Amino acid sequence: MAARTDTSLTRRYAARPAQVPAGTPDGARGGIVSSHLRIGIFTDYYLPSMGGTEVAVRSHREMLESLGHEVFIITADDPQRDRSDANIVSLPAVGAGPDFNRVAIPPRGTTASLRRLKLDVVHTHTPFTTGLLADMVARDQDVPLVHTVHTLVPEMMTYHPVSGLVLLPVMAGTYYPFLLRTGRARLASVNLPAGVRGLRGLAWKLMISSANTATMVTTPSQHLDRRMRGYGLTRPNVVLPNALDTRAYRAPQTLPRDLRIPPADFRIISVGRMTPEKRPQEVVRAFARLHSEDSLQLVMVGAGPKLEECKRLARSLGVEHRVVFTGLQSPSTVAALLQSSDVFVIASKGFDNQPMVVLEAASAGLPIVYCDDALTEGLTPANALLADPDADGLTRAFATLVEDRSLCKSMGRASLEESEAFDGSVVRHRLMAVYEEAQKLHRAAV
Repeated sequence: MAARTDTSLTRRYAARPAQVPAGTPDGARGGIVSSHLRIGIFTDYYLPSMGGTEVAVRSHREMLESLGHEVFIITADDPQRDRSDANIVSLPAVGAGPDFNRVAIPPRGTTASLRRLKLDVVHTHTPFTTGLLADMVARDQDVPLVHTVHTLVPEMMTYHPVSGLVLLPVMAGTYYPFLLRTGRARLASVNLPAGVRGLRGLAWKLMISSANTATMVTTPSQHLDRRMRGYGLTRPNVVLPNALDTRAYRAPQTLPRDLRIPPADFRIISVGRMTPEKRPQEVVRAFARLHSEDSLQLVMVGAGPKLEECKRLARSLGVEHRVVFTGLQSPSTVAALLQSSDVFVIASKGFDNQPMVVLEAASAGLPIVYCDDALTEGLTPANALLADPDADGLTRAFATLVEDRSLCKSMGRASLEESEAFDGSVVRHRLMAVYEEAQKLHRAAV
């Protein structure tokens, strides 16, 4: 049976007003969405880590809590995490290679211990060990399971082959209990395209088969939705874009005093991990090829294994005095840096799903230069330039905006308009529509 993408849910509930009076008693468990839900969000990573998935999960929590629901985050432990948040359940965890965060290893009895949360909906954002736990908890508490797919794990293996080999035991450790629970028939039902085999094939089978255990599936982008269905997804699925509080990027922000950014007439900014799949070297090369004076500046926000290489590249190309590497920064500082810039660039190709940083840049009113024609959410011809995925292509896009400041400003205004559709105040009702449909499907299957 082919999966169906239920866009009617989005249309039906897109403008649905919140109806959550304070102090409203819990609705009937296992029934249709009530005015107050207890929602368990299961994710590999969460704050203080600040990757795209972490930001998306934080946004989900904020959206749901703004509607009066109670949200619990079940995730791998992080030594840097604030322990004062009683709604975060930290699981024992181990490291998972140089380019990955920690991986949760739920101890025996975790499923039973989580009964105290008395959940109405389980929502997982991972196919790995925490996602397996989510499936077990949903079955144990007899509630619907919603599965959101964020990371294209098979494509990640292409850029991180060594870490991919480190991750293999984690995948195998997830697979074995998964097979014990679901049987080999579910795994065998995933029919991959010819040529997709080996470690990448294993990753795709894990992604698809774990999603097929859910009551409903959501994907943040149209292109991932198409790939998941083409690779064997059979569960009802909804394209539900990531969202954020756009006000945080529109309200004036101030750079911290200890972050010294030299003044510039025109500033290009890149925000993201300094890792191979983000291709930060191409951004440096493209900037160096701009025929310009010292009035142009490139700011690169982020850290990772490619940071030092990019610094050396800037020196070798003679632009180190015009390229600023800030390292990791807080969300408020990122917002301030975006607001002080003129153009945002993201150079990844064939890897990203729906980058949160694109929404952040659009919310700050920046025109966007990108390389991946599969990306569509938050990107239109009015607010973004699709560049050829090499340094020359990026240079041409940069030059277009540097030389036509009126175009740059008009595209920035279009970004502000485009970002409105991704504000949490809009998307939260679409998320609730997914939960409502999941509860209907779950009740009908009982």
